[in-house]
Amino acid sequence: MRIDENVGRPQSAATQQIAYTGAAAPTTALTDERVFRVVTSTDAFIRIGASAVAVATTDMFVPAYTPEYFFVPKGYVISAIRSSTSGTMYATPME
Repeated sequence: MRIDENVGRPQSAATQQIAYTGAAAPTTALTDERVFRVVTSTDAFIRIGASAVAVATTDMFVPAYTPEYFFVPKGYVISAIRSSTSGTMYATPME
């Protein structure tokens, strides 16, 4: 089985690059319901929701440079906050 049969193909040109610090930073509202590939450049916490604001230590932990795949409903955002070091979150929609 190929991975693109499970989650689709990346739309690289549509990747949202979000810098996060000790303050949470969200993507723009997502216009389609789909799977997103999320990668962070440092250990971080993320939250997915209609007006999500990630909270360190209590939200979903995402280790640095580890791709994770999430189904995100239309209109939701993906918010990230650092664990200890500021970084960048990359959210890539899958076709």
